[in-house]
Amino acid sequence: MDEIVAEFIRRTLLKIPAVDILKILKIWNFLPESQLETIKLHQCKESLSQDVVELCQKKRTSMKEAAILDIICKLHAFLLFFF
Repeated sequence: MDEIVAEFIRRTLLKIPAVDILKILKIWNFLPESQLETIKLHQCKESLSQDVVELCQKKRTSMKEAAILDIICKLHAFLLFFF
């Protein structure tokens, strides 16, 4: 995974409210549950997003997969706003 994809994922995660990050990652369904359980949810969002980026780097996440995460985040924000 190149640095552009890593930064895209990091910035996408920083836009999400901290309480929703795990829910969004589960909807994304890219990282297995066993890896999601290793994420420390009680740390600051910057550290949390870096942990997720490191997991994504191990899986060699593509820009397409990162874009899907971004779309899920935008849909989630849209639904929260209108419903």
